[in-house]
Amino acid sequence: MASERILIIGVNWLGDVLFMSPAIRAIRKANPKAVIGCVVPARCRVLLDNNPNVNLVITFDERKEDRGLLGFVELVKRLRAHRFDQAFLFHRSMTRTLAVALAGVKVRIGYATWKRRWLLTQAVEGPQKDTVHKSKGFLDLVEAAGIPTDGDTYDLTVPPADQASAQTFLEEAGCNLEQPFVAIHAGANWNLKRWPAKLFSRLADQLSERLNVKVVFVGSE
Repeated sequence: MASERILIIGVNWLGDVLFMSPAIRAIRKANPKAVIGCVVPARCRVLLDNNPNVNLVITFDERKEDRGLLGFVELVKRLRAHRFDQAFLFHRSMTRTLAVALAGVKVRIGYATWKRRWLLTQAVEGPQKDTVHKSKGFLDLVEAAGIPTDGDTYDLTVPPADQASAQTFLEEAGCNLEQPFVAIHAGANWNLKRWPAKLFSRLADQLSERLNVKVVFVGSE
C-alpha cells in the first residue's frame, strides 16, 4: 500500500546525500503521489532543493544549531506537524530514530543497530561496516521494504541561474568552454581523506598530457 507522506532521515555529508538520490528516486516511483520530506543538515539541502523527487527539506544538525534537548524537541514538533506515516532512516542515529518515533510516524524502516532496533517497525540487518558502497546500502534498505530500484544513477539538478554563474566564472578564469576540461576538487574534511597534493599534481599533468584537456582545481586556497 502506497504511503501518502514519507519521511527520509538523511545522512550528514554532501557526497553521502548525493548517494541517497537513487534510493529516493525508487521511493518516488513507488509512491508517485506522496509528499516526500527529507531531513538533512543545512549544508546539504542544496543537493535536495531542486531534486524533483523531494517535496520538502527539513534542516537539522544536532552537532551545531540544533544541539541539545531544545533542538531535539523542536525536531519532534516539526516532524509531527507534517504528519508523516512512513519513514526510511538512512541515518543510523539513535537520536533521530527516537525523534521519528515520538513524532508518531507509524512505519519506521531502517538498519538494525543494538541501540535502536526496538524503535524500528522494520529492522533490516545491515551489511558489515565498509563492505558495500553507500549508495548500495541505501538501495538495499529500500528493496528490503519491497520497493524495486532502477539502478544507481545519481540525480543532481543544477538550476539555470547556477549554470550561468558557473559559466561566467570559468570564462573569466580563462577557460574555453568549447574545449573539454576536467574539474578536480582536492579538499576533504579530514586528513585521512586527503590525497597528497603531489599526487593531485601528477594526475593533472597526466590528464593534460595524455588527454589534451585543461584541468581546473576548485575549492579554497
